[in-house]
Amino acid sequence: MRLSTTLLALCFLFLSICETQAQYKNADKIISHVRDHGNGWAFTIPGWIVRTGAKVASTGMEKEEREMVRQLSKAIKKLRLVVTEDKPEDFQLDNTMLNYTLDNEQYEPLIKIRDEQENINLWVKMEGEDLIKNIFVSVNSEKEMFLLKMKTKLSLDELRQMDFFQDYKKRELSAISKNN
Repeated sequence: MRLSTTLLALCFLFLSICETQAQYKNADKIISHVRDHGNGWAFTIPGWIVRTGAKVASTGMEKEEREMVRQLSKAIKKLRLVVTEDKPEDFQLDNTMLNYTLDNEQYEPLIKIRDEQENINLWVKMEGEDLIKNIFVSVNSEKEMFLLKMKTKLSLDELRQMDFFQDYKKRELSAISKNN
């Protein structure tokens, strides 16, 4: 009797560990978990709505700025985000686990900002050498959380050719030449 009770307890322990690991096996599962168990809002926005919204929002901008917004928004295929003021009670995912999950999905960390109250992270998933496939942003504090997954088809070559990048490069080069 004691052996069967011990085996049953071990089975439950094993299943609970597997379930915990399965919850966070990819970025979408993390967002879904926070959406389902948190106190907040979640949205999935198709790319055509993003492009339409960018077009409307850029109507008062200068021509160059409108073109920049158009060029960037056409690369966005889908946005998925969740915002919560109270993290789920069972959400024990800290930045270490988030890093581990995204690393397993082959995301590359680009930006990490940490202060006493918040952690802000930006990861990119590349397809080949040139194509940005996904961008994942997390803003995580003790109680609040914001997660964004952006599905894109943004080529690094296209990004380098965009007007705003060329203007930025010129400004940087002129600043460097002034310092020398």
